[in-house]
Amino acid sequence: MNWSEEKGRWSGSWWLLSLLACCFMFGSVAGDTIRRLPGSVNPGDMFQYRWGDSPKDSSGQFTWTYLEDGWLETDDLRELPAPGNRNFMWLRFELKPLGVEDPAFIINSVSQVLEAYIEGKMVYRSGEMKADWLNRYEYQRWHSIPYDKYPDAKHIVIRVFSDDPSYLGCRDTAILMSESGYLKAIFARDVEQTVLGKMFGFFGLMAVFVGFSRRGRTRYATLSFAAFVLFVGMFLMGMTELKQVFLDAPLLWYEVALFGFYLFPPALYAFIDLTFGGGYKNILRRIWQFHLILSICLIIADIAGVFPRLERPTGYELFMIIEIIVAIGVTLRNPSVYDEAGRVMFAAVLVMAATGIVDILQGMEIIIHDRFYFHWGVLALIMAMGYVLEREFSLLNQGLANSANELEVKSNALKMSNRKLEKYTEILNRLINERSQQLETRHYELEASLQELQNAENQLVMKEKMASLGNLVAGVAHEVNTPIGAVNSASDVTARCISKIRDVISAPADDGLTLDDARLQKYLGLLESNNRLVVDAGGRVKKIVQSLRDFTRKETAQPETFDLHEGIDSTLTLVFHELKYKVDVQKDYGDISPISGYPNQINQVFMNLFVNAAQAMEDRGVLSIRTEAVENGVQIVIADNGKGIAPKNLGRIFDPGFTTKGVGVGTGLGLSICYNIIQKHNGSIRVKSEVGDGTEFTIVLPVKPKLEGGSNGVAMPAKSGEVSQ
Repeated sequence: MNWSEEKGRWSGSWWLLSLLACCFMFGSVAGDTIRRLPGSVNPGDMFQYRWGDSPKDSSGQFTWTYLEDGWLETDDLRELPAPGNRNFMWLRFELKPLGVEDPAFIINSVSQVLEAYIEGKMVYRSGEMKADWLNRYEYQRWHSIPYDKYPDAKHIVIRVFSDDPSYLGCRDTAILMSESGYLKAIFARDVEQTVLGKMFGFFGLMAVFVGFSRRGRTRYATLSFAAFVLFVGMFLMGMTELKQVFLDAPLLWYEVALFGFYLFPPALYAFIDLTFGGGYKNILRRIWQFHLILSICLIIADIAGVFPRLERPTGYELFMIIEIIVAIGVTLRNPSVYDEAGRVMFAAVLVMAATGIVDILQGMEIIIHDRFYFHWGVLALIMAMGYVLEREFSLLNQGLANSANELEVKSNALKMSNRKLEKYTEILNRLINERSQQLETRHYELEASLQELQNAENQLVMKEKMASLGNLVAGVAHEVNTPIGAVNSASDVTARCISKIRDVISAPADDGLTLDDARLQKYLGLLESNNRLVVDAGGRVKKIVQSLRDFTRKETAQPETFDLHEGIDSTLTLVFHELKYKVDVQKDYGDISPISGYPNQINQVFMNLFVNAAQAMEDRGVLSIRTEAVENGVQIVIADNGKGIAPKNLGRIFDPGFTTKGVGVGTGLGLSICYNIIQKHNGSIRVKSEVGDGTEFTIVLPVKPKLEGGSNGVAMPAKSGEVSQ
């Protein structure tokens, strides 16, 4: 899309140009310069001045305030560089009668501060007549010096001081006129700039609140426009002479104008970038980013006093003109400029750019005029924004109306769907209730089945315990029967020995009976030997009974500390009847610490493993028991050289009910109980076996397991123990 194709579509923006033309016409009519103020009188064509500071007479009065000779004359009162690096300059003006009640000598800003004398008396002072940081801000003031109290005065003498000798004198000119008339004149000249400045500031603040309520790119575009309008308002309010009437604060007004002047261009270019796009290769975006950095640097430099006077750096105005031209050229390449809203906005931007260039050229004194027009260009942009927003709102309202119709159609469809959904919900609720009743019935059935399974399990475990207890009792009875038989036999021998000794003692003897008698020695020897046999048999019975008591003692609710070696030894004693004919026991006890737990349960594990090892040996074999300390626990290795376990059965040996001993020999719960006991003690049990080479069980128990109270060790395992082959 090019310009020739779109130039016929720009007619809609001519209303904006016409409005701006009327504004310019009004500004030109109202824009009389100070030199043409009604009722003003020029003090004269020639002005008198002196360099340096005046000496004082004996009364302390400056002599130059009343001397008539020694003054230099000039027709140009503009600032001049002082010779000899001087900081003072004196100016002398002729006073004329005006025929008004409030005659005043009006002088525009000087560099930098001044004192006014009439008839040798100081009648006015502005600033400090010495080096002071605040003096530079007095440069922005205009001075009105009334002289109605001195109707016969011929001259007014101005003493001017500047920190920088490079600039001394008056920035503009001086006039004589009514003080009230002057105030009315500057009010007529600056009122629209002051009002627009305050209005722009208000619009900018309102736009800030609007911007923060937006989202995405629109937020940043609105905030950049708000910053632009706010900074322009600050600049306009800080540059009018009317500001001094409302608030006499040169420093404040200068800083307001400074920030506004340097920051509104980057804010404007950022707004154009976010509205129309960055243009060719994002040049517009690079322009406002560079200008923002430059403006911040110039503000810092000005505040730091790098610039001796309150003025812009040389070449800054030319840079702004080139920047405006480049920005306009780049923006024209963006297609969004050629739609209706874009045309209106771009026309306003062109008008604002034109007014800005005119004001810049006026500041460079290429165009001589006392009026400024940039604020009218900003007003044009705000009006264009209002038009675009009104158009967007109209389109939005139309879209909302269409959306409302669509929503109504969808609402009706949704109501119909809701009725169908209610029907389906009713059906679904009925199905859910039926299914819930079925699940509840099934739950009761499963609970009953689980209870039956637990009862069966308890019966199996009890059967295993009774079988183990029966074997244990039979073995203990057999083991106790042997020493008891020995005791009975010894009792018979003892009775016969006692009878023989009685016969020897009661028989008549040929000579005296002594202890050395061979017959007595024979029977006494038999009694001693018999006594040793009784003692051994008693010790054997005591050991068996003690082991049985240890194995069957009542288990406490809380864990206790016990010695594993004692438990292994007592268990070996109880199952000795299973081992003595076919098993050789080899013990290799290491240095281990006592552990905490339930000794009865651990002993039950040992008994099951010892008995299984004995049953796995077809011929005489070896049962090795090895203990050693490991990290935070102990390790017990129980190995045999029996027939071993087939690989297909190795993974199932800890499953409840699994056995390879045949029907009627075992219940298949021994190793399952062992596994649960070890798991309860936070330990582990591993098995390694090969057919024909035997089986090795490795148990690892912590010294201080985390236990939850006593148990009979009959809980079913969650999984099989770890198996290695």
